[in-house]
Amino acid sequence: MTARNVIRSYLAITGLYTLSASLIWGVNTLFLLDAGLNILGVFIANGVFTGSMALFEIPTGVLADTRGRRLSFLLSLVVVSVGTLGYVGVGAAGGGLGLFVAMSVVLGLGYTFYSGAVEAWLVDALKATGYEGELDQIFARGAIVTGTAMIFGTVSGGWLGSLDLTIPFLARAGLWHRLFHDARPWLHAACADAESPACRDENDRAGEHPFRMAQTRRPALDRRCRRPGDLHGVGLPRLATLLPEFAGPR
Repeated sequence: MTARNVIRSYLAITGLYTLSASLIWGVNTLFLLDAGLNILGVFIANGVFTGSMALFEIPTGVLADTRGRRLSFLLSLVVVSVGTLGYVGVGAAGGGLGLFVAMSVVLGLGYTFYSGAVEAWLVDALKATGYEGELDQIFARGAIVTGTAMIFGTVSGGWLGSLDLTIPFLARAGLWHRLFHDARPWLHAACADAESPACRDENDRAGEHPFRMAQTRRPALDRRCRRPGDLHGVGLPRLATLLPEFAGPR
């Protein structure tokens, strides 16, 4: 993967993630009110969400550094999707404040898996390609993509919410399901080339081509190749055991 492809993947992932997330931002309060909460309950649920993000920021950051940015990002998509669908389920069942608070904790946890993981992956992947340009310009482009996706997602979510307040939540979960499958090969390909410096380093440590290592996913090699900022996600044996259909690109 070239530096240009890495940058394109970063911008695509950032834009699609923000677009999906922002679909409910304009209708979330209306949804909670329609589900039976009062204004105080809405503030409590949203406050718990914010507090959960602050609480889980450090432990999820440690996981991203020790087990890989790719795993952290994929976990974010799974956990936030669960929380989003949980909101819909609680609302449909007429659940009270306690259940919405629980789902807010799940959502806060999911967002912290994403926080900083993709940016760290970008830096590692560009380093592996030998990129020597300025990162500030790339992050500036990412901010533009994020802002554009935020506006489009919020407006689109408001229009979908005018049809039914649950539709933006379902649409967000569907988009994240699609992003889960599309982003895996993008993130994985950053270290599929044994000629990149980072891959040669791991090749020397593991004694095997990293792409074959990612395919076989042998536990012994996984343990030997784990390191902060791993690029190709070989440290996924536990996730592969739990979710075999998500173990690798199809």
